[in-house]
Amino acid sequence: MNIAKSINEKEKTPASFLVYQGILMWYGKILKIDEIAERIDDKDFSKISERIIKLKVVDHVRTHKISFQANQKIQNKLNIETKKLLIDRLKSDEKK
Repeated sequence: MNIAKSINEKEKTPASFLVYQGILMWYGKILKIDEIAERIDDKDFSKISERIIKLKVVDHVRTHKISFQANQKIQNKLNIETKKLLIDRLKSDEKK
């Protein structure tokens, strides 16, 4: 994770940010909502990059137990519909 972090800090591109956050979510089980929301607001962050990171967040929420408060924070900071988070969570629970 340190390598990905240093590359992200050095390159400062949407692609390096997506890779770094993906690694944090997948291997570290860490979701940095404030950092993601702040980066989405940057002018160099494209709509495609925004959509990809939101899909990664929804997938993370779907596969991990997230508290109600954290769920609310995700919805408010990233403007992800409650319905989207809940539907994906229900689909995940049905498969188990």
